[in-house]
Amino acid sequence: MIKLVKSKNIATQDLVDEVIAIDPVKPVAAKNQKEYVASVNDKKSNNSVTVSSKSLVAGEQDYQKSLRLFIDDNLKLSDQFVKAAIQKNDLEKYHLLQARIYIKQKDSDKFYALVKDHPDNDSLDWFKLIAPGLQLFSYYQLSNQYYYSLIKVEPDQIRWQLATALNYQRMGDKNEAIATYKKLYESDQVSNQQRQWLIKKIERLSAEKV
Repeated sequence: MIKLVKSKNIATQDLVDEVIAIDPVKPVAAKNQKEYVASVNDKKSNNSVTVSSKSLVAGEQDYQKSLRLFIDDNLKLSDQFVKAAIQKNDLEKYHLLQARIYIKQKDSDKFYALVKDHPDNDSLDWFKLIAPGLQLFSYYQLSNQYYYSLIKVEPDQIRWQLATALNYQRMGDKNEAIATYKKLYESDQVSNQQRQWLIKKIERLSAEKV
């Protein structure tokens, strides 16, 4: 997590590491190495429902294999399996895993292409991964589009607003960066200690403009 009192700059890598560290879905153990079994709680009857591998969503087995390989840091093979899953069923959660793979591989071209190929992905998990990922790969303008989507959903999360300010700085737009910091400074979202950090940031950027 990013805290104003600890850092002079937004740690983009910290944001990325945070989202990558969260396993998209934990691998499910196979029964007798032949049958995939999932227990689903029936809210109405509180009974357990067993689902066999034959009724799984197409591509799920490839996805589970890809996830295990990703956790084991076998990124090349993980990418092959998640691509196989996507060919069978073009699900957003498969795209999420693929994006994580490209970030860990530091492959900015594939990451950017993946984002541009799926503009309709709109889950919170997608935004939380893609915004800092684009920032990490220096796609600052597009990164801010995703950060602004996050701000709409999570307006109380200061880190998203700080991240947009950093992107403006890196794009050379100090006016927008200062405006973002001022807006936060004047809000009731920050503590007195955070306001002190913000005013120093605003003063430093203003001085650099002169």
